[in-house]
Amino acid sequence: MNGSKISFLAFGELVVRQLTDFSNNAFAALILLIQDARTPMAVSSGGDDIMQSHES
Repeated sequence: MNGSKISFLAFGELVVRQLTDFSNNAFAALILLIQDARTPMAVSSGGDDIMQSHES
């Protein structure tokens, strides 16, 4: 009985850790997307090509 309780707590801790890692990664990805949206010319070389052709 005691052993199963310990393994359940360990499993719960593992799940929480996985969820925390996932949410941190998702948050970081969201920040990167927002930064990319704010600076469209820095996203890719394709964006630069479009801007250059627009200017000339």
